[in-house]
Amino acid sequence: MAKADGDKESIHRLAIRAFAWLCGVASQFGTDLKQNLYAHFPGICPYCGHEVCDGTKVKRMPITTAPTNMSWMELAEMLAKIYPKNTLSKSIEKLGEEVSELPFTKGVGQSFYEELADVTARLLAIVYLVGTHKTFEQDLFDRFKNGCPSCQQPKCAGPFFLEPRSVGSVSGNS
Repeated sequence: MAKADGDKESIHRLAIRAFAWLCGVASQFGTDLKQNLYAHFPGICPYCGHEVCDGTKVKRMPITTAPTNMSWMELAEMLAKIYPKNTLSKSIEKLGEEVSELPFTKGVGQSFYEELADVTARLLAIVYLVGTHKTFEQDLFDRFKNGCPSCQQPKCAGPFFLEPRSVGSVSGNS
């Protein structure tokens, strides 16, 4: 049992690091990650249009611009309701697929933001499935409350820092 608990903790720590990276990417491209996720997943599957995904792929539903004040925990729970058949191994596999699709979108436009929402959804699914979604926001805050944990600067000065770009957002934030 201790091994399983240790694995959960490792996955949770890695998810926090991955989520921080994802927030950094979103920031660089001028989008609000939470709004972007909700715009793509407004309580329904964007592929079949149902509140509980039936596995059919019609086509992507139109992106909404409805703002949300849902917490990350609530968004994770919403996604779990849409995709009740998600498994941890499938979510990890799909996260890798979604991340690998980001560089192949045509510029920073609709398809980029859709892929960013898909990556966010997969990451939240993993957090939900390991059962750590209820502490996720606080754990994320605790890790970064004093700035970058790697370089100890308020704004990361590490080798992966990119200058912000000025681009629009499908979430309604410009």
